[in-house]
Amino acid sequence: MKVFLSSTYSDLIEHRKAAHDALEQLGLHVIWMEAFGARPEESTRACLAEIEACDLFVGIYAHRYGYIPAGAERSITEQEFDHARKLGKPIFAFIVHEEHPWPPKHIEHDKRASLDAFLGKVRKQPVEFFTTPDNLAQNIASSVGRYLSEINFNRQSSIENRQSQIVNPKSQNTLPRLGFFIGREKELQTIAEALSPDSRTWGALIDEPGGVGNAQCQLGNYDAALSAFQRAIELSGLDDHKFASLYNSIGNVYSDLKQYDAALAAYQRAIELGPKDAYPHNGIGIVYQFMDEPQKALQAHQKAVELAPDSGTNRSSLVGILRKLGREQEAQAQIEIARPLMAKESEYDRACFEAICGNVDEALRLLQIALEKKQVSLEWARRDPDFDAIRDDPRFQALLGNG
Repeated sequence: MKVFLSSTYSDLIEHRKAAHDALEQLGLHVIWMEAFGARPEESTRACLAEIEACDLFVGIYAHRYGYIPAGAERSITEQEFDHARKLGKPIFAFIVHEEHPWPPKHIEHDKRASLDAFLGKVRKQPVEFFTTPDNLAQNIASSVGRYLSEINFNRQSSIENRQSQIVNPKSQNTLPRLGFFIGREKELQTIAEALSPDSRTWGALIDEPGGVGNAQCQLGNYDAALSAFQRAIELSGLDDHKFASLYNSIGNVYSDLKQYDAALAAYQRAIELGPKDAYPHNGIGIVYQFMDEPQKALQAHQKAVELAPDSGTNRSSLVGILRKLGREQEAQAQIEIARPLMAKESEYDRACFEAICGNVDEALRLLQIALEKKQVSLEWARRDPDFDAIRDDPRFQALLGNG
């Protein structure tokens, strides 16, 4: 599938790159101006023609209205949005958070009225807000990944036959009937998770390299999952970054199997292939917590924060391990940084954060919402080390069906 990436350019270069990479990880072919090259036709017509050939439209908007071609009343960016809407393309719109600091040189004060009118039009449909490039990439992976998974599920004739189609090795359909593979959004982003009617599922990559492994994970067939991931690595010819995603998935499987040495080896390979990716470091930190090696867990979570400093969930995990080590002053400093970042995270991640901070009532309130929304499986919530501080609370146990 093709997706058109629209935005102004000079103010969003890094955000565009992060969005491009997130979309490619979902198995999409990204059409963006960086790849247009020289065109014989006028640039606006070229952009609109590309939109017509795409299946999805992603718009990223900040504080610039953009270039208005001679003789036109609207910027190219607004024309692109209008054309996608006219064609009925699925639109995913992301607007910079109003409180996020922005370089003054990238704010078009003289076109503010035009920008406000345009964004008012954009806000008539569902939008999401972003801050940093990493935050934008996470939002895109979640929203677009969820949409793609729904398409995949709608392709099936019925829910009842999905499991048999996966088990049958002759079937080309890799979608699972039910899913319970554990994890939080930050761990699952790189393999494009999404929501099924019953629980978290593996979304957009289900029919892409590694999809069979993801489906087998959801059925609990971990040996088959590991074999499928290895075959995907050997046969698919993916670039290094996507190889890293597959090794991260392998690490998640071994972690779930409690084969922690194997999990660490897989995460380390993911780091070698994707050294700027924070996710395997977070996975390593979780494994070391399960292994009761808090100092090593601390080092891993510190590295995850170093690589993605604007991730509230990464900082939340760091707070948790600092508190377990009795380093309360450092933990409080991280809480102050993490709290405003957590406002944009899911209810589940916020529940983890509040549990770590000792706000039990709020943690349980958010956890109940998260479970109702099927943001994570009960299996993962029961194991998640972020809830260690409230694990013996009768209300927590009752909420998870243990009471």
